Amino acid sequence: MPNSSLPPINEFLSSPHVKPWIDRLHPAMVVSTVRSVLDELGTEAKQMATEKRLPDVTDLTQRIVSRLKDMDAKAADQAADSPVAGASMENLRNRASRLIPQLTAAQAIATVEVIESETKCECGATTLSTVQLRITPKSCSAGDLASMLQQAALQIEVHIDDGWIGLDLRKIDPKWDMVIVDTFLGEE
Repeated sequence: MPNSSLPPINEFLSSPHVKPWIDRLHPAMVVSTVRSVLDELGTEAKQMATEKRLPDVTDLTQRIVSRLKDMDAKAADQAADSPVAGASMENLRNRASRLIPQLTAAQAIATVEVIESETKCECGATTLSTVQLRITPKSCSAGDLASMLQQAALQIEVHIDDGWIGLDLRKIDPKWDMVIVDTFLGEE
């Protein structure tokens, strides 16, 4: 590889060694890692101004894959430390069953449906089965329901779709369940 030019990022992203990581980790994380390694290479090139040879594509790809493996291991550790990452699907279903009658008692909520799906952990590395609550508003918009939760200063992820909001119970610590209910009941 000539020392004056680096291969384009797409060459690394299409590498059979890197490509599987795009599905395993969030694509933006993989692109960021490739850019980081290439930036480091630029710094190394400046430091090695007297040498004529930089690492070839194979060496760079190995460096990228090594870093992605480290990120994946760190993500798995973070997922294991999450208060609800280890919760069983049965536990999540039971939480949903307890929350439905409480949430539907709020004037602003028309229906609450339980949806089982897949979710990625916060770092995007691990996919887990989850239970989501799909909450349809009665007397306001889905955006209004999401705003109520934001005004309550809850640090939870709210998915807003056409006419409903979604709450992923795997990503919400159970300690916030009653705060969510009280937030909707308090808006009456």
